[in-house]
Amino acid sequence: MIKIGNQELVFSQTFLVSNNVNINFDVTIDDWKLNVTINLEEDMLNSGSSVSWSAISQNHAKFTFHNWSNSIGNATLSPFEFGTTDTTKRKIYFAACNYWISTVNRLDFQLFLGDENE
Repeated sequence: MIKIGNQELVFSQTFLVSNNVNINFDVTIDDWKLNVTINLEEDMLNSGSSVSWSAISQNHAKFTFHNWSNSIGNATLSPFEFGTTDTTKRKIYFAACNYWISTVNRLDFQLFLGDENE
């Protein structure tokens, strides 16, 4: 087990992916299977970068990173809470960083499980 602060790291992966290509994976968190979809989108009409997430279903979360493709890079400053597990209702957090290399994004994506006493 790896803990960073009070949060348990339950998933950490690096993805090399072009813009507008979905990343899909399953992860088991706290005995609960979660499907995750990630997409990096570039919007030439909007210069700001942001990230949004939504529940597609009870067991499926979608993250969209808007305008994160630049060679300097982007990152979340700290893990963001995005939900709770179905099993014990513990909080789930995510953190990410990305930078653009030629025509490919290098996205590091992590999921954390909150402390039982949160």
